Amino acid sequence: MITIFNRKELRITYSLLERQRICDALNNHNIPYYTKVFNPSNGGGMGRGRQGSFGLNTQVMYEYTIYVKKADYELARHVIE
Repeated sequence: MITIFNRKELRITYSLLERQRICDALNNHNIPYYTKVFNPSNGGGMGRGRQGSFGLNTQVMYEYTIYVKKADYELARHVIE
């Protein structure tokens, strides 16, 4: 199980395709991972509901942070390269 105490950040990406490529590679090598999704356009609760979405770059609407266990970090880094 990956917890906040035994994880290490492997990659941050805004691309859903890049996230999927990394997760597929980790799955193929049986490396457990955890993905955190953040919507930076939300602005801490002052997001699209109040500001609208006009002018926002939809390619970077979500930030994907991928974590692996600290013990698996070097292998995971090698696998995704």
